[in-house]
Amino acid sequence: MFELGELEIENSLTNQQVLEVIQRGELLGRLSEQVRIEAVNLGDDSGLVMIQIDSLESGVRQTLDLVLKDHLPTRKFRNINKAVEEISNLTYEELNSIQTLGNLLYMQPLDDISTPKGYRVLARFPGLPENLHDSLVVKFKSLPKLLSSPTEKLFEVDGIGRNRANQLREYFDTLLKNVGFSYINGN
Repeated sequence: MFELGELEIENSLTNQQVLEVIQRGELLGRLSEQVRIEAVNLGDDSGLVMIQIDSLESGVRQTLDLVLKDHLPTRKFRNINKAVEEISNLTYEELNSIQTLGNLLYMQPLDDISTPKGYRVLARFPGLPENLHDSLVVKFKSLPKLLSSPTEKLFEVDGIGRNRANQLREYFDTLLKNVGFSYINGN
């Protein structure tokens, strides 16, 4: 299994790999819903199972939403709710076809690189309000440009003070160092 975050930072993630994550997330969500239904039949003994399902579902849903925000073509999906609804309407057979999922989400050809916008990386930065995620993504357009942005450019974003700009730059440098990768002039 590949490491999604590392491939995103390296900008080497393909549409197929993104679609596989989306596919697995949706399948896991459907499976947890079936387990939830069965757990209800356990009656009083279902408490622990329900807590575990809730925990699993929230993590999967949050990750799936961020992957969709990062990788869906903005020109086709202004927000992810439409995509989530369309994915949930797929039959199991349709969902099991990466080609069908790729067509539905306008992520073709499958071997093209899918450049993330940066939402997943920004979501891991502690204490950064979601509206600032959007502001940063609007300004920099892609994760590679965001990761290569100098502190001064980060500071130009409304709501990002000098201290937070420095913290973001340090965070990005740490991510790049951990991957063993650096962007030179945004490439």
